[in-house]
Amino acid sequence: ALPPFDTPTIDDARGVDPICTRTPDFCPFHSQTLTEALTAGKPVVYLIGTPAYCTTGTCAPGLDALIEVSETVGTAAVFVHADVYADKSANKTAPAVQAYKLSYEPVLYITDAKGTIVDRLDAVFDVNEIRDVLAANGIS
Repeated sequence: ALPPFDTPTIDDARGVDPICTRTPDFCPFHSQTLTEALTAGKPVVYLIGTPAYCTTGTCAPGLDALIEVSETVGTAAVFVHADVYADKSANKTAPAVQAYKLSYEPVLYITDAKGTIVDRLDAVFDVNEIRDVLAANGIS
């Protein structure tokens, strides 16, 4: 099972500022926590990555690809994003990274409706790979 975690949201940043480093606007995946998403009875697509400070340079394109996919998937799944750093200077690791003991980014977890991890994408992925993985797991 994907462990629940209270990710930062627009309503409660939980000490993370900014909650999303995508520019010029935050991504649309900060309306609910991962914990809340896992209780929705739908598959969950959870990204941990930082568009502004990504060490691999793939987080921003990966997040943009995820936004594109989410627009076609609609309400068939719940999408959640957590940034990697808790501060604007990118010196303090965010609680989401600590909770999952990650040493690299981005990481994209896909669960079924019960919250069980059914797939995972690491480091480099594009819109086609995301679509393929979601479709292979019945999310389209």
